Amino acid sequence: TEAVLVEVGNALARSNRSAAIDFIDGCYSTPNIKVVSVDHVLLRHAIDLYQSRKDKEWGLTDCISFIVMQDHGLGDALTTDEHFQQAGFRALLREVTTNGVEVT
Repeated sequence: TEAVLVEVGNALARSNRSAAIDFIDGCYSTPNIKVVSVDHVLLRHAIDLYQSRKDKEWGLTDCISFIVMQDHGLGDALTTDEHFQQAGFRALLREVTTNGVEVT
């Protein structure tokens, strides 16, 4: 989602801005990648989920991702974030690192 791309840009703002820009541009220009826009309806649903799960440490971007993944029938996420497992998704990079393979 655009929210994830914002997080990438923020995370790499100091250390590797050009890599962030290349990654973000690549996401928009790669035909088999769909970047989902965050409109007010999606954000409202994410806020509702965020509010309803006070027992979790999920961020709003996580909640946006969960809703989009559910809406698109996706079960696998390319992440190490355990929050995706808590929400019922597979965190593929957690499985890779758990099996002793280092992800760099």
